[in-house]
Amino acid sequence: MTAMHPSMFLRGRSASFRDESGNDVRPRSYQATLSDYVMGAVDARLEIRALLERAVDETLVARFPRAAQSLGWPALFVMELRPR
Repeated sequence: MTAMHPSMFLRGRSASFRDESGNDVRPRSYQATLSDYVMGAVDARLEIRALLERAVDETLVARFPRAAQSLGWPALFVMELRPR
């Protein structure tokens, strides 16, 4: 499972993309804490195999200059899950 890291919401950020016409697209976002995700997996009786958080780094900024505003901040949260 992948999600935008909750720290982005704390900074007032939400997911945004540019479509092929160059228009900004903002899909509906739902704020959740890391514990919301973890407890959701626990309540669903899923085994958490791995948790991963990734911050915006220079490599990402080089590919996507708009990411510079979040340099050093956690941006991605990943949970590897499987049924018990």
